[in-house]
Amino acid sequence: MPTPVGHALGGIAAGYLVTCLFTTARAFIHTSVTPAYLRKHAPVLVGAVTLACLGMLPDIDFVFAAHREFTHSIGATLTVMAVSMVLVKRRRLEISCVVGAAYASHIGLDWLTADSSFPAGIMALWPFSTDYYQASLQWSVFLNVCRQIGEMQCWMNNGIALIRELTILLPATAVLIWFQHRLGKY
Repeated sequence: MPTPVGHALGGIAAGYLVTCLFTTARAFIHTSVTPAYLRKHAPVLVGAVTLACLGMLPDIDFVFAAHREFTHSIGATLTVMAVSMVLVKRRRLEISCVVGAAYASHIGLDWLTADSSFPAGIMALWPFSTDYYQASLQWSVFLNVCRQIGEMQCWMNNGIALIRELTILLPATAVLIWFQHRLGKY
């Protein structure tokens, strides 16, 4: 599984990708959800933070000791999208797609991670199936994060994993943010 930083960047990138695809969904990033006295970029920051949190949200299952199960699935993604449709008053479908993309980015990144735990993979098709899915080793892009934080090898593994995630996800996220802002000017 990627680091929280990787999941946050994945959520931002996926959300911005959808805002680029749906012109009206750009309102999600630019909606003024902050008081008027804040600078003009505050709504963009709030939108990016929201997308980052959505990208990390599936790992809330650590609280339930059920990691990589139902929260890492299409069922959970559809539930989060449905909740966003209820909470949002305008442009429900477009914003729901942005929210769903940011949440689903977590599932995609975990699927692309080399997983050494048992059972390996994620329960991606829950509630339709309780099988676990993982990309084959030749498609594994990210390194599995080590949780034995008392071991030096674990810290080295996590550092390498973070560098790999930043190398892949930071440029992609920056390009998508830049492109979305270019679209917003016209």
